[in-house]
Amino acid sequence: MRFTEIELQCEDILWFAIDVNGHIMAFTSGGAGCVPEFVCSNKENTYSLQDYFLDEYMPDLKLEEKGLFCYDVNYDDNYGNTYSKTSTPESPINFNDLPDKIKELLKLNTLDLNANTSDTIEVKHAY
Repeated sequence: MRFTEIELQCEDILWFAIDVNGHIMAFTSGGAGCVPEFVCSNKENTYSLQDYFLDEYMPDLKLEEKGLFCYDVNYDDNYGNTYSKTSTPESPINFNDLPDKIKELLKLNTLDLNANTSDTIEVKHAY
């Protein structure tokens, strides 16, 4: 099932992507941020990844403590297509370290950037 444009305007979507080094990035849309097509196209995958990283993977730690590069939507451009880095992990987790079922869900969620050097990221909105 697909996220609708209306849902994206109402829900704070937590979505995940892989950078060019295989590092995992977490993004919060704030209910109005742009999200890429790979997020919109499969609502179930997006929620399954969210459940894994929030509830199964190191459940006692906050998201920013789990080895993820974290980004939050930035409204300075008035369109919500820019995300700003909120945390950089000391020991980033890598795509290859994840369970196969999670790698299968995440494998198409790629962004052509280096999370170590990208403090802001522009996202092309699916709609």
